Amino acid sequence: MTETVRGREETERAAREDWEQRIYRRLTDTSDADTSLALTAPAHVHAEPAVGHVRLSWDDVPGAAGYLIERTGADSRPTIVRHGGSDVPALPAPPFADTGLAEGIEYGYRVGAVAGAEYPVWAWSEPVSCAVLTGDPGVVEVSVDTSAPVRHLDRVWRMIGAERLTQLGFGDDGHGNQIGAEFAESLRRAHDDLGVTHVRAHALLHDDNRVVSRDGGFYDAVDPTTGAVGHRRLVLDQSMEMAALDNALNHGALQRHFARDPAAWAARTYLSLDDVDRSSPRQQALGPVALVG
Repeated sequence: MTETVRGREETERAAREDWEQRIYRRLTDTSDADTSLALTAPAHVHAEPAVGHVRLSWDDVPGAAGYLIERTGADSRPTIVRHGGSDVPALPAPPFADTGLAEGIEYGYRVGAVAGAEYPVWAWSEPVSCAVLTGDPGVVEVSVDTSAPVRHLDRVWRMIGAERLTQLGFGDDGHGNQIGAEFAESLRRAHDDLGVTHVRAHALLHDDNRVVSRDGGFYDAVDPTTGAVGHRRLVLDQSMEMAALDNALNHGALQRHFARDPAAWAARTYLSLDDVDRSSPRQQALGPVALVG
């Protein structure tokens, strides 16, 4: 391994550890949190060893929207379990199987209830510890009887993620695949067969239309029908993106700064008059509006 590759890997590892610590502080720091959203600690947390994983269970907490799991390993450094690297580490309900664990290590766990994905844990459960079992996990057999309907099942998906939507305008990829047509067909199937009503596009910052210049940021606009670019500078989007990142990495610092300003009363006054229909599919997808302060 060359020194350059080794140095890059060490930099990436250090950046990852720093990010995880920032996320941990954001989800555990209650110094500026709303005390009215404090929840009690889950009771009867139990860790059961299994081959290659640990099964965790606990009692539900009234008012909890989800649960965070704190894990410590051989280095005794607590981290929040982010199942599959999810952006939202809170679990909706017990039980949970913690996978990908090393053999021969005693892992420690605590569970905390949260009132929402953006709120921290106020009270942690009593700690439990467990190590995975070794050996052959064996064969799992599942039998399903599809001869008759049992009951109605609610739709699992209302919103799905997708690649950048500009791919809908793509043609042949050079191998006989019509990218845009196949993409549109997959979205149609998701709508018709799965009941999907919303799509959240990924790679929004991917510069398909070449609107990012080397000498100053984003251009103002793109005509979606012709692809023509409006060559005027737009800094509003970049400013909002950088402000949002700064606020997230510094645990709501911008929100607290704004809330302390005497002028914040105006925002609270007008936001309190919000009468948007919360029962609409769009508002349910967007979630609640958080008032600052």
